[in-house]
Amino acid sequence: ALTYASHFLNKDRKFVLAIVKRNYMAFFLASDEFKADKEIVMEAVKQDGSVLEFAAYELRADKEVVWEAVKQDGSAIKFASNKLQAVKKIVLEAMKQSGRLLEYASWELKADKAVVMDAVKKCGNALRFATNELKADKGIVMAAVKQDGSALEFVSAEFKANREIVITAVQDCSWALKYVSKTLQADREIVFEAIKKSGLALQFADKTLQSDRDIVIAAVKQDGSALKYASNNLKADKEIAMLAVKDEWALQFVSEKLQSDKEIVMESIKHAYWSFDFASRTIRADREFVLMVVKQFGDALMGASKELKADRGIVLEAVKQSGSALESASDELKGDKEVVMEAVKQSGSALEFASKTIKADYEFVLEVVKQSPSAIIHASASLKEDSKFVDEAVKQSGLESEDFFRKIDLID
Repeated sequence: ALTYASHFLNKDRKFVLAIVKRNYMAFFLASDEFKADKEIVMEAVKQDGSVLEFAAYELRADKEVVWEAVKQDGSAIKFASNKLQAVKKIVLEAMKQSGRLLEYASWELKADKAVVMDAVKKCGNALRFATNELKADKGIVMAAVKQDGSALEFVSAEFKANREIVITAVQDCSWALKYVSKTLQADREIVFEAIKKSGLALQFADKTLQSDRDIVIAAVKQDGSALKYASNNLKADKEIAMLAVKDEWALQFVSEKLQSDKEIVMESIKHAYWSFDFASRTIRADREFVLMVVKQFGDALMGASKELKADRGIVLEAVKQSGSALESASDELKGDKEVVMEAVKQSGSALEFASKTIKADYEFVLEVVKQSPSAIIHASASLKEDSKFVDEAVKQSGLESEDFFRKIDLID
């Protein structure tokens, strides 16, 4: 309302106070005079504590104003004066909403054990803002890593080598293993605890444990992609690879030899057809194998060699299983009417991947629409603008006009 108020009204205190009481946003349009008016500022921060940022400096140093602001929005503590950021009661009130707000407390309060304990119990990572002395306090550190294991990053070197602290941390956050001492990164019990939550924590384990078969099996069971961090010997272990490739990304991490292993590759494709891309060039060019694959997973054609994407027999089998496999076929076969028809029989939307010539073929597209009315969406612009063609398409579909257009989502 102040935007449209006259200069006189914007100088009228009662008017401004009344407007701000109704909507704190009006405070932003008030003059500097009213941004220094305690009552007006109090009304604004009660609605949105962050408004404190725009109050006059003397009010950001006013205990009552700042108290109301942090009660409404703890993060308002960042706009308080340095003096009030050193008031324990105010900081504790702000941290009721987030322990991370310890960042804005005075240095004295960052050295206050009670304040820091309150912060890390709410947000373990608030430990980063504590003094070095408190980062070396076992009680504080244990509370922090219990709340968030990744807080281990900020503890003293002594506690990064403390088994009790470290086990607590990795049980909450496997990636805390990254911050553990070198000695404990080689500790089997600790590494096992970490990979229980995320196999990918294997990357932070000592190399000796990345070569430990039991450790690696546990890691890939939790996340197949953990194989990336295993030793080369274990990447070539078929049993481990079979476990890993149940994860859609893992085939790329097995040894080159196993990327040519038909059993391994098929197991991977079963879980994600597109993982065929990670198989060796040799197996992706193996006609017999690719034919077997596309009969079960048509879209896996995308991983076949360029030559096999132009193999009519293979592409026909692929589109019979999944019409969208047409997208991966050679340009020549995208213009093959028999291939395209097989694709659209499986899915009318496959016409999208046919050649421009096919999409503009009057008789062919009519036949396609007879199979799948929605395929007309992918016909050439010239056919869709041809009223005779559209009328004939409706007729060929066997549907009433309204039903036809509703079916292809052209009307609500």
